[in-house]
Amino acid sequence: MMLTEIGQKKKILIVEDHPVARLGLTKVLSRENDFQIIGEAEDVNQALEIIEKITPDIIILDLSLKSSNGLEFQKYIKANRPDLNVLVVSMFDETIYAVRVLEAGAKGYLMKDAPVEDLIKAVQAVSSGRIYVSDNVKSKIMGNLSFRKTDENISSISSLSSREQQVFLMISRGWRTRQIAQKLGLSIKTIETYCSHIKDKLNLSNAAELLRYAVQWSIHDGKSETRETVNI
Repeated sequence: MMLTEIGQKKKILIVEDHPVARLGLTKVLSRENDFQIIGEAEDVNQALEIIEKITPDIIILDLSLKSSNGLEFQKYIKANRPDLNVLVVSMFDETIYAVRVLEAGAKGYLMKDAPVEDLIKAVQAVSSGRIYVSDNVKSKIMGNLSFRKTDENISSISSLSSREQQVFLMISRGWRTRQIAQKLGLSIKTIETYCSHIKDKLNLSNAAELLRYAVQWSIHDGKSETRETVNI
C-alpha cells in the first residue's frame, strides 16, 4: 500500500492488484499537472485504509482483484460512501459490463487497452462527478433503449415539473439520491417521491430504467432548454 502527501490537484486512488498495471497508471497520470496519485492499493482492505485517511476525488478500480470483487466493492461504496467517484478500468467487455457498473454506482467505465488520451478524459470527467463511457458504449445504450430524438421524447421531458427536471438532470450526471437530497436541501424521502413521479411520467418501471434513460438522454439529447433551466 502506498500513501502520499496531498496538494491542490485531483486526488486519485488506484485500486489494482497487478503491480505493472498500477505502475503504468501512476506514470501516465502523474505527468498531468491536474492529477495527484494519493494512494495505491492492491485489494479492498488497503483501499479502505487509505479512504479513511484521505478522501480521493476519484478511485480508479479494477474489477478483477485477486482477493476481492471489484463490483461488490463498488456496491459497498455506493451504499456507504456515495460521495466517492469511481472509474472502473477493466479488460471485461465494456458493452456488457459498463451498464452494470453504472447501475452499481460507478461514474465511468474504460477498457484497459483504451488510448492514453481516453484515460485522461475519463479521469477528468469522473473526478468532476460526470459520467464517462466510450462512444461504443453510448451506441450500445442507445440501441438497447431504442431511444430516438423524437417529439414524443422531448415532450416527455418537458412534462416534468421544474423540480423534477432538476432531479432528472442530476440523475443523468450520475448523482445519487443522497447527494441530490443534500444538494437541494431536501429529505431523501422527498427525492424518492420526485423519482417516483418522474418514472410515472416517463413510463419507466424501476430505478435502473430511470438511470439508463437519464444517462442516455444526457448522451443523446442532454443539452439546450432543460440544461439552461436547471440551476445546480
